[in-house]
Amino acid sequence: MRYLAYAIGIVFKASGVLLVLTAGIIRIGGRPNSRILLISGAICFTAGALLKRVSRLKKCHRCLEKMEREAARCRRCGFDFPITSANLSPSLSIKNRFYNTGKAYRMLKFLTERLGQMHRP
Repeated sequence: MRYLAYAIGIVFKASGVLLVLTAGIIRIGGRPNSRILLISGAICFTAGALLKRVSRLKKCHRCLEKMEREAARCRRCGFDFPITSANLSPSLSIKNRFYNTGKAYRMLKFLTERLGQMHRP
């Protein structure tokens, strides 16, 4: 079912682009009645984007194989996906997730070291 939603999303996005292009060509040609094509193209494109997002599939960066969004490794080529917040274990608290990320973690570590040095007798 997910693959079907993904495919329908692609078809809707392509038809939306084609409808918008057709509306633009008609408008350039001097016919002002292209508003309905423009609106329907925008609606089709938006529906396609939403369907692709709802399908919860992602593509491998190497082989372009579609797989579940939660997958950690491609089943076809073995590519390891970078860890995202969706892949983190639920046992980690929100506080630990925040403090273990990049700049905030380094700043907290720096401040705790400074405070530790200031309070030493």
